[in-house]
Amino acid sequence: MAAHPLLLVFMALLAAVGGIVLGRLWERWEQRQLAPRSVPAGTVAAPGQRGTGEEPLSALPPHVLPYPLPTPLLDPVTQLPNAAAILDALARQLSFADRLKHPVTLLIAELDHYDELLARHGEAAVQQILLEVARRMKFRVRTHELLGRWAPNHFLVVLPDVDVGNALVLGEDLREAISGRPVVLVGREDPLAVTISVGVHGRTPSPSRPLRDLAAEMVVGAERALEATVADGPNRLEIEP
Repeated sequence: MAAHPLLLVFMALLAAVGGIVLGRLWERWEQRQLAPRSVPAGTVAAPGQRGTGEEPLSALPPHVLPYPLPTPLLDPVTQLPNAAAILDALARQLSFADRLKHPVTLLIAELDHYDELLARHGEAAVQQILLEVARRMKFRVRTHELLGRWAPNHFLVVLPDVDVGNALVLGEDLREAISGRPVVLVGREDPLAVTISVGVHGRTPSPSRPLRDLAAEMVVGAERALEATVADGPNRLEIEP
């Protein structure tokens, strides 16, 4: 027996109202997750919070991803997502941001004097440095954000729903987290001072652009900002001109 037309209308209205309510609940949850918060030194950052980089290595949580990564998509040294994985994740974040009309910002961090460190201290020491840099950065990146190793001496941070102004604050925090304390290397008595330079690029996605193309362009933009630090010296933070 066919349903009464009024019943069909009522069911459609009920479904629409339910969708609106669920959408608003989701938005409120996102706002709470994206709110900038920090925790005291020596404690472990909970989801949605930024750590300080002072947390012990034993407290280091696994990096949170929307899906488990197979080994070919993990960097073998830092166990962070590699370039292929992070580019794919950036495209997905841009798709999500396009629907919500939210910005997405990238930070690209370069370990300064990488070639010189390799020549002076060797590959094993540089790998220790990279692990420590990754550890300190990871505790400043919230669980819904993404940190990956983009190149041998480059890390990339994807910041969903974060504008350039707030990304600059995080970039400065990351820079200070690395430069503020020397790295202790196994087999070396004197700690080694290391620094990073950071480039920042942000954009609100446009539905007219292929998202993977936009993701690649954003990385290029962040790299251009990073190149601007070369003229003024290392241990700097720059936004794309």
